[in-house]
Amino acid sequence: MEVEMLAQLIRYLYDFSKDFAKFRGRNRELADQALSALSLALSETRNYYRDIELGEEPNRSKEKELVRLWSEAAIPARHIDQELSFICSHKADFWVSPSKWKREEIIKAGIDLENVIARYRKMLTK
Repeated sequence: MEVEMLAQLIRYLYDFSKDFAKFRGRNRELADQALSALSLALSETRNYYRDIELGEEPNRSKEKELVRLWSEAAIPARHIDQELSFICSHKADFWVSPSKWKREEIIKAGIDLENVIARYRKMLTK
């Protein structure tokens, strides 16, 4: 009887370890998807700011693209960091009408570019 229980326990632990490995692999995949989407949104945003600094006029079409990129980054981010998902969503809201946001509101919402970059880099090290 004890041998039978021990065999059943071993089977259970073996099945659990396989399920756990699948779970960890899926979480890594979700984290990579979130980081990839965030990286793209950050890169395009930084490039846009660079272009403005170099004298280009604000570009409504590019800002619409940034809305889309930040919205898309919010979706996979919800699986790994709810606050980051919220930040991405607010960043999308910002790009709908950036001139309506005051610097204090941007900082309070945590969507200033420096903060988002810092969070992204922190996630890269996890």
